Amino acid sequence: MGDSEVSGACEWSWEENKLFEVAIAAVGEKNSDRWEVVAAMIGGHKSAEDVYKHFMTLLHDLNLIESGYFDHTLEKVEQEEEEEEYVISSISLGS
Repeated sequence: MGDSEVSGACEWSWEENKLFEVAIAAVGEKNSDRWEVVAAMIGGHKSAEDVYKHFMTLLHDLNLIESGYFDHTLEKVEQEEEEEEYVISSISLGS
């Protein structure tokens, strides 16, 4: 069993996340097949359950940020090839 199966999460690529964002915006909350439609719009590599769990994780993260229990800053990270990349550094302000 892989790490993603153990944790109950599945890996999402940058492209899948972008497709997810577009699909969530396009498919209304009142659509009874919302999660199946969103999964199909992502390319069919995620199940409706994967999509729903991803959405709930996103909502949880947003609630933490909006409540002030989670703060984040961008930090500059030097790459070997001297390319600059920014990563989010997380600081938990409460439990």
